[in-house]
Amino acid sequence: MNKVFGLGLSRTGTTTLSEVLKPHMNIVHYPNHREVHRYDGACDIPVIPIYKKLDETYEDAKFVLTVREINSWAVSVTNYFERKRKRTPRPVGWQADIRKKVYGELFPTPEKLKEVYLNHYDDVLQHFDGREGKLLILDIVGGDSPEKLFSFLGINNPPNEFPMTNKAKK
Repeated sequence: MNKVFGLGLSRTGTTTLSEVLKPHMNIVHYPNHREVHRYDGACDIPVIPIYKKLDETYEDAKFVLTVREINSWAVSVTNYFERKRKRTPRPVGWQADIRKKVYGELFPTPEKLKEVYLNHYDDVLQHFDGREGKLLILDIVGGDSPEKLFSFLGINNPPNEFPMTNKAKK
């Protein structure tokens, strides 16, 4: 199987994507820079800053952009970051660096998040424009089926539904 890279932003179904693929491939969710190349697949925001280089390096790789309705997504991410802020008011290390690189700051406003979301979406679409079969846009939260993902990747026997393993905490 070819390598698979998930390009979704936080709270777009990246955990679910990795969980549904684990029985079929060696995939890592939220990899550090060394892990990206050691696995058959990787997803979440550490992949985003390097996805163009991964596309160049692994010319047979497939990419999955998980998306979500932008307003509910911005609320979900804001709540998620606020929970993180309560535990670690001043995050440091590579995970904080990745978050700043992708979102521009550690605790972005909903308006900033929406701007990042739209810019990322446009950047990915532009990068893969005219390259059919390289990119799948998948709305797990909005109801897309595992069949759509498995068909794109050439994997048989998809589950009937996605395992929602990382639902937002109230």
